[in-house]
Amino acid sequence: VIVTQFLKRLELHLKKSLYDTFHFYCGTSTGSLIVSSIAYNKMTGDDIMNKLYNKVNINRIMDKSFIDKHLGGIQLLPKYDGVGKIQVIEENIGEKYMSSTEKKVMITGFDLNKNKPVFFTPLRI
Repeated sequence: VIVTQFLKRLELHLKKSLYDTFHFYCGTSTGSLIVSSIAYNKMTGDDIMNKLYNKVNINRIMDKSFIDKHLGGIQLLPKYDGVGKIQVIEENIGEKYMSSTEKKVMITGFDLNKNKPVFFTPLRI
């Protein structure tokens, strides 16, 4: 929520859209959702704050997994089940190819099976 407020104020201060301000976007976790909303859908700071990260969507994105709800800190699996996040992505960003923007985008993640970071970037041929 703090990041969304910052982005909204930055855009107002610069008098220029976030999409037109930056040429490279990188995000992890919900940051990847913010990055995608700007790079692929040209969302404004206001859109991100009021449509994407409103109270309803935050609760959907941060919905704890069944195991986390019942075992709390004892478990080793992801804290959130991802179901709500997938729904919010589908509703606000939709299906996009990483190459469907003029901007450079990198989404970072972590492969739990291989225990190493993963970097998703568009293929530019």
